[in-house]
Amino acid sequence: MEREPAPAPFPADCWLHVRLFYRAELVREATALAAEGCSLSPRAATAAAERLLGPPPRVAQVRFPEPPASAHVLRRLLPHLERGVLLWVAPEGVFAKRLCQGRVYWRGPLAPHRAQPNKLERERTCQLLDTRRFLAGKSATAGPWV
Repeated sequence: MEREPAPAPFPADCWLHVRLFYRAELVREATALAAEGCSLSPRAATAAAERLLGPPPRVAQVRFPEPPASAHVLRRLLPHLERGVLLWVAPEGVFAKRLCQGRVYWRGPLAPHRAQPNKLERERTCQLLDTRRFLAGKSATAGPWV
């Protein structure tokens, strides 16, 4: 069984900034200040869902906005994202876990495929950003004035 990285103790200046896009349009921007990270989902869990699935994690909630009336496919997709995706920061980096039925794809510096989206497997922790690599790359490009 794989061990999940624990959320880091959150210093006052540490947070997770999230941007949600419908296609290429930015539709929501939020900053999660919870030490446990955030959950991205279309709506709050209902009482029936909580009885079936258990209480939601103690994380900041970032909700998908209502799609435009013309977005029929998106309206049919959102119910499949009901349980959402968890995002959190740990000392090792930024992590995600898909809890929902719907497929979720991602791109980033640790993605195995650069030319195509990468599927976020259900109920598996995925590292999206490696802190050491990020800081090494940042210090390499910063020059002597940092």
